Amino acid sequence: MDLASIGTAFTAIDLIRKGLSAAIDVRDFNQAAAELSKLNEALLSAQAALLAQNSALFQLQSEKFETAEKLRKLEEAISEKARYELFDLGGGVFVYRANASPSTSGAGDPTSTQPQHFLCQPCFDAGKKSVLRRWGDREWNCTLCKNYFSPHAGGRNRGFEIFD
Repeated sequence: MDLASIGTAFTAIDLIRKGLSAAIDVRDFNQAAAELSKLNEALLSAQAALLAQNSALFQLQSEKFETAEKLRKLEEAISEKARYELFDLGGGVFVYRANASPSTSGAGDPTSTQPQHFLCQPCFDAGKKSVLRRWGDREWNCTLCKNYFSPHAGGRNRGFEIFD
């Protein structure tokens, strides 16, 4: 055998070895691709579940915010109502007036900056704050419900009259 034949044989063997190596690499890649595809499906499924959980969490946070806001408003309304007491104008005519000595949380007397005033009892009980306007010596008028408060009979007839 001559040297050229031996060189050609070695080259052929090297090409066969490289071809087999490439075939093994292709086989390994195909197996890895199948496993990689399964991992991608699992990852997409986990992402979908995470999005669903995130959406549910967002809805719960929104509901919590709305509930907290309602609670804050109710606490403000209770605090505002605590600043007033039912007062008899005379003759069984009731209105609300600012407490002379309200219970405070150490912040000072909140009525000290306001003049003494009366609120319409029906409006205040309905959640509206309407300051009564004076109509004479002992007569009062509500601008919201148009009720007329007087501890004595007679006087102006403006809307519903509350008499003794």
